Amino acid sequence: MYSFCLAIFACCFSLIQCTISFSQELSADREHAAGVIESYLANLESWEKGDVLVRMTSNGSGRYFRVEDQGGFNVPPKFVEGPDSSSLTVQEDLLFRLVFDFEKQKTLIIHRNRSERQVFDGLDKESIPRKVAGDAQVLLNDPSRGMLSRVTNGRVQSFEAINTVSKVLQMQAPDIRILGIEPISRSWDTEYLQDRLNGLAVVDKISEITNVAKQSYQLTYLGEGEEKGLIRRFDWDLERNLPVKFWRGTLECGTWCEGAVRWQSINNQYVPVSARYMNTSGDSQDSRFYLVETETTVDLHWFSFGQDLPDDLFEDSVLDDHKKLNEMLDEDVFKDMGGDRGEESRK
Repeated sequence: MYSFCLAIFACCFSLIQCTISFSQELSADREHAAGVIESYLANLESWEKGDVLVRMTSNGSGRYFRVEDQGGFNVPPKFVEGPDSSSLTVQEDLLFRLVFDFEKQKTLIIHRNRSERQVFDGLDKESIPRKVAGDAQVLLNDPSRGMLSRVTNGRVQSFEAINTVSKVLQMQAPDIRILGIEPISRSWDTEYLQDRLNGLAVVDKISEITNVAKQSYQLTYLGEGEEKGLIRRFDWDLERNLPVKFWRGTLECGTWCEGAVRWQSINNQYVPVSARYMNTSGDSQDSRFYLVETETTVDLHWFSFGQDLPDDLFEDSVLDDHKKLNEMLDEDVFKDMGGDRGEESRK
């Protein structure tokens, strides 16, 4: 009897030791993961100078739903069926050249976009004329006089109060720095970026860590409070301290968004060069709401990063130099991109 009790005690003690050991390892992994995220944020905050051409192409479709019929974010959507149903298709193309120098507080943004929306009724017939929209704009900033803007009709406006690179980027430049952790959905916003990454670096918020590959962590976060039921996962490359995949969704509704990003080292700093992601979001058209699933590809060609930029890029004459502006948006630089968006590169 004594031997039996001793054996039970030994088993329990061993189990407790294993539990303590596992808890210590998880805690160490969490601390390491938090350090990786903090390092990544520091890399993004160190962006000082760059010249990049970005091309974004999105295609999506969605079905009509009534907001009042929905049961919350953690309940599968209820779509309108029958003769009153309808669907929406969306296509958007965005091309922009971004030249920035935070040291000299100068920036140049050239962008051109086109969007197309089409609604179909319950019989898949066009219910309204196809809606096509698009515009082009050039923004040039100099700290001594503020921002100059030239729109499609050639009109040039001056905004003295907008005299920093950050203010100009917040107006028109999609935040390509966010690509590793979520879809591009807003303009350049450093405060938002910091809040998102600092939130992911909170050790106690990391619910689970999985080694999905050599030198790779998958971090899982479980929503709390109003976000209870929400799951977020991020794959991190530990060798380079970079996010390479993200996923967000719920067990009940499945995937809300997921994506992957490819990076390249330029002057000892990593920058994104391509990405592919899927995102589900609401869209309204003619007083109706649609839940649209969109697939987006992003290509980035870096002409320069971390190096001094030519002064002639920031001269007023560029605003009216149509030939130069068109050349700066030349998509031929993407011809060698191939089909490996979102796949990893260790160049």
